[in-house]
Amino acid sequence: MVDESLNLNTVLDDSWQALSTAAGSPFHPFRFAWLATVDEGSAAQVRTVVLRAASAEHRELVCFSDARAPKIGQIRANPQVSWCFFDPTAGVQIRALGRAEVLVGGDRVESLFAAVDEASLVNYAAPLPPGTELDGATGGGSSSATSTESISFRALARTSFAVIVTRVDRLDWLQLSPTGNRRARFEWAADGSLTSNWVQA
Repeated sequence: MVDESLNLNTVLDDSWQALSTAAGSPFHPFRFAWLATVDEGSAAQVRTVVLRAASAEHRELVCFSDARAPKIGQIRANPQVSWCFFDPTAGVQIRALGRAEVLVGGDRVESLFAAVDEASLVNYAAPLPPGTELDGATGGGSSSATSTESISFRALARTSFAVIVTRVDRLDWLQLSPTGNRRARFEWAADGSLTSNWVQA
């Protein structure tokens, strides 16, 4: 049922709060999102990513990637990206459009990488770049390192670790309901000023 008491400020605040919560909650429906980029042939490329951080203050969405993945080159060539989140229980979709930046070095990257758990390091330590054709389903992977190898394994993973930071310029909120869908759009100008509107769903 649509909440008739909703106002635009509440929608925006609740959206950022949900995204921030999802970044730290593995089971939140917004934890896994779709990130769309544009490839060299101007075709849309969409994949699932894990939301790692969300900041209303800085209008940022953050995910990690293997630095060798095609999306890294796509973002560097065309930084315009789009995120999509969906909560099937609440019937809420959030789309966020903005400019992404790839970070591979610096204090922020080092701090984020230091927090990556050992089990996840395999995602960045594969011997072959993402998308490389293999002879079989299990080829090209990298097994977990032993305790004596963990330091070198972490160092290997660090060489292919990248952070994608998107500064959101537009956020589109949609609530699905049998009694009527509602949609709101929020757009930030270059000077940071915000325009908020209800729009046709």
